[in-house]
Amino acid sequence: MKYITLNFFLALILSLTVLFLFKSEIIKDYIVGGPMKDFFIDLRGSLVIWLECYTLGPNFEVIQRIKSDTCPFFDYGKLLLLLPFSQSLKIFYIDYLPYITIVLFIFMTIFLLNPKNKLEYFIAALVILNPSTLLLFERFNLDIFLFLILIIIALNRVYIFNWLLFICCFLIKLYPIVSGSFIFIENKNRSSVFFISVSYHFWGYCFIFFAY
Repeated sequence: MKYITLNFFLALILSLTVLFLFKSEIIKDYIVGGPMKDFFIDLRGSLVIWLECYTLGPNFEVIQRIKSDTCPFFDYGKLLLLLPFSQSLKIFYIDYLPYITIVLFIFMTIFLLNPKNKLEYFIAALVILNPSTLLLFERFNLDIFLFLILIIIALNRVYIFNWLLFICCFLIKLYPIVSGSFIFIENKNRSSVFFISVSYHFWGYCFIFFAY
């Protein structure tokens, strides 16, 4: 209970620190050494625009494939385009979702690391406040969601839910297929390895033929 409380306060302090860096715009100089037009450029310049383009209708694929200025090239799985979109949701995606996700990321990371002494607390703080992590926050690359999903998969023991999450990750971006190895080690007493292996390859072919 003691460590849970300390981890909570550490995550809270780190969250407030990161939010302060954004609010004060110090993060611009700290990360890239100069001003930038906007925060969360990967979110604003890719996901939101893709969802807007997708509302244009069936010509979206043609527009995106020629990489026009209106709709940039779409290099994720089409499952991502099933996200709901409206002008109200656009405001939520741009102004609220990044901060909610960043705080969730910090809390999940700290509780996953579960530091127990001063050195471990210091290392946990460096994990959050190092330039690489702050750059991830500042640009808000979509990989942050895949990271959070993989943490859930690592901690969750409802296996069917893990498989569904893994399939979703895989159909959004190819590289999470590596994490699919958890299927074979999650429970040594399971007798369905062959079935799972067949399903694993089936979804692989689905990705190749339908995701792009």
